[in-house]
Amino acid sequence: MNSRQPLVEGRLAACVNRVEGVVSTYRWESKLERDKETLLLIKTTEGCFDELESAIRDRTSYELPELIAVPFCNGSSAYLDWLHASVKD
Repeated sequence: MNSRQPLVEGRLAACVNRVEGVVSTYRWESKLERDKETLLLIKTTEGCFDELESAIRDRTSYELPELIAVPFCNGSSAYLDWLHASVKD
């Protein structure tokens, strides 16, 4: 999926990290699969998640993309302020 820039430009994400060469092992349609994938770590807010999910689904070829939200319990106040200022209200 080559949609990192539109996610940031559209203010759905404050930052997107791309980690290439991730090897995933999973079961799909009763078969064990192993594929090389690219992992995207997308920093956004809870309020942007639904629209972000929609944008990713529109841009991916995956039938079932892994879209999960991982809550964090703390962070530097300056970073969190920047994150909130960087995405839609």
